[in-house]
Amino acid sequence: MPVQPRRVTAADVAARAGCSTAAVSLWLNGKSEGRLTEAWQQRIQLAVAELGYVPNRAARSLSLGDTRTLVFLFPDARFSFFGDVVDGVANSLGGDWEVLFVDSRRRDGAVTPSPIERALAMSPAAIIMVGPSAKDVADLALVKVPTVAIDVPGLPDHVSSVEIDFDQALRDLSADLVSSGITTVGYVGYDVPSISVMGRRPTVASALDAAGITLLDPEFDLRLGNLDVAAAADAFEENWPRWRAAGVQAVVCGDERHAYAVVTAARRLGLSIPDDVALVSFHDLDPAALLSPSLSSIRVPGRELGSSAGQLLLDSLATGTPSTQVIVAEYISRESTPGARA
Repeated sequence: MPVQPRRVTAADVAARAGCSTAAVSLWLNGKSEGRLTEAWQQRIQLAVAELGYVPNRAARSLSLGDTRTLVFLFPDARFSFFGDVVDGVANSLGGDWEVLFVDSRRRDGAVTPSPIERALAMSPAAIIMVGPSAKDVADLALVKVPTVAIDVPGLPDHVSSVEIDFDQALRDLSADLVSSGITTVGYVGYDVPSISVMGRRPTVASALDAAGITLLDPEFDLRLGNLDVAAAADAFEENWPRWRAAGVQAVVCGDERHAYAVVTAARRLGLSIPDDVALVSFHDLDPAALLSPSLSSIRVPGRELGSSAGQLLLDSLATGTPSTQVIVAEYISRESTPGARA
């Protein structure tokens, strides 16, 4: 294999110019006036041009104290929804920022730095977090840089927040189910210690109960340890006889990938959606409208959430004051619920 050329360093520039690396650093960082003679500045400039030296952007930013590095914490890359959030963040912040990612899942039995500790080790200018655990939120006490959390209750006072208002969306969902005569619902959830993910179930249960609809007790929930569609379809197929005996007429999925699994399992079981079982999910990603039947969804606008988080971050950097913004979710009724055909 061909040998890759060695990267030119500031030390190489110093050797060519016949000066110290510190002198090169002063010139590169715009701090040479009054410290280096005009002759030395010209020699360093010439050496940089001759060697084709390109400064390390991250290291230079840190030395200047104007780093634009953002750490984005999230619980699982298979949440397709997070791609939209990151896109919104990036568009809001602009091209001067570098985004680094930390998977906030904790490894069972592993003694490793916490997600927050790993984030802080990157010396970021700011942090945005989605789906943190209660422990992650507690660890925010360690964070001194501007931080924004998305859809997380109980935050420390120094953290900005983008909140999601599900109230109207869940009322509309409940009305859709009531109009179809549905009285009993099962829940499919992702079994991770995320406050946001775990908080969806009680919110759904409360809204359904207010409309006279029963969400089966948590012991009946289908709790899935990952977002693998094939494994989730197998689990739903195995669990369906128990739900059928309990009178389940509709299923609510906390994540859209699990709804794909329910569609797959329903076909194998010979169930018709929505005639035998209605189906609703959170997020409303692009495939929701393309499935057959199309998927009724609680639309969570990922790009809007990300854009709002980015703007709150910029505001916090400018003012030193955290703030809160509320984004309203929307219920989209499609073919997977009977009410959409009424």
